[in-house]
Amino acid sequence: NLNVTGNLSVSNLSVTGTVSIPATTASSITTSTIISSNSNIAVTTNTVIDQFGTGSYRTAKYVIKASNDAGYESTEVLLVHDGLESYITVYGAITTNTDVINLSSNIVGPNVKLYATGTTANTVVNYIGTYVQN
Repeated sequence: NLNVTGNLSVSNLSVTGTVSIPATTASSITTSTIISSNSNIAVTTNTVIDQFGTGSYRTAKYVIKASNDAGYESTEVLLVHDGLESYITVYGAITTNTDVINLSSNIVGPNVKLYATGTTANTVVNYIGTYVQN
């Protein structure tokens, strides 16, 4: 646990687990987003690759790299929710051969979930997600 009163200067920070950062204003820079990444997620059918609380964030953007026996895929995804339903659009995707993953999302309880389903065996996903607060 880290509690800081005053200034904190960090040149490199590595965190395992969940990080929560409230919106802050410092020297006219406002932080209201958080970025996370996850690597080497084994994907089968409807595998949750990410989730976040509906009360914390309204929208997310993902850059996803997926690979399996069929090839590689790089995809950009936008996700937004209204508290009842979640919506995604894939607006940038490129593959080396054929689609590697299919994506979907929904809300289960207090969480928005992003799912991936591999199109063939041995599907693995890595991603970077950017979340924007409500």
